[in-house]
Amino acid sequence: MREINTISPGKMASLWWEVRWVRGLVLMLIPVGIVDTVYTVAMTSQFGPDVEFNPVTRWFIASGLWPLWAIINIMGFTFFCMLAGSYYLHTRNHPSGPDTFWLTLIISLRIAMVAYNVTFYYIPVVLTVQPPLWVGLFAFCGSLYLINNLFRRQQDLTWRSATGFVSSRLDDRYDARLIRSATAGVAQNNGIEEQTQKQGARLEVLSLQEKKTMKRRIWLIRGAYFAGFLLSYVGMAITLNIIAVLSDFTRWQYDIPTFNPFTGTIFMGSFVAILFFIGLSMLFLFRAFTTMDEGELPV
Repeated sequence: MREINTISPGKMASLWWEVRWVRGLVLMLIPVGIVDTVYTVAMTSQFGPDVEFNPVTRWFIASGLWPLWAIINIMGFTFFCMLAGSYYLHTRNHPSGPDTFWLTLIISLRIAMVAYNVTFYYIPVVLTVQPPLWVGLFAFCGSLYLINNLFRRQQDLTWRSATGFVSSRLDDRYDARLIRSATAGVAQNNGIEEQTQKQGARLEVLSLQEKKTMKRRIWLIRGAYFAGFLLSYVGMAITLNIIAVLSDFTRWQYDIPTFNPFTGTIFMGSFVAILFFIGLSMLFLFRAFTTMDEGELPV
């Protein structure tokens, strides 16, 4: 943050509002602080203040001052998101590019903590597996990659530019595949020039007619797989909750604090469910990023 001293307090609080896509990004990030506050209070109420990592937050909650902490937490993160958007716009025309890595790193850490708290509230631990830790790690890596790339842009992000970028990538990949196929055809049919030209013309006509349909179908399939990736974690939480309710696990925690074959079955069932849904989510994510190859037209 080499140019933090060059931005005035007025611009720091208002510059982010002037560009539409930056305004939308900041407004999308602000609810992260609200969700973090709600689940931190709920988590510490259910498991006690000692489960909170931050000693300042732990002190406020243990002292019964959680309403004051909640206001400070939400307002502080809101101001920080505004600062990040304003500072990005203030530095994006710098010759070396925007200087926002540390800001995006802190935002990504907050998103990771929200994912950790939400998961910990529903699934604190199953045997030696800690789903909150893995969910938080995935959330951190994904949000850091996405937000850092957005805050490194030196041009405004528009819907047309975003779709144009994706379309150009798909077109380049599809054209490269056509070129490789045409080259292979020429090499195999080196004395039959007329047949090669007809094949190239047929491929060109086919690509013009079906390119738009193919791209739309690819992105619909990828969107469905990505939705399945997100819903896998929802299904995991619901399944574990059903196991806990049907087995009366909550009562067992307080009334039967010993390990026996019945409780071992509960743990193993929960463990298998977590492995299944994590594997399912990884499968959906893998399929989402490999659908393009399978959706391409055969040549």
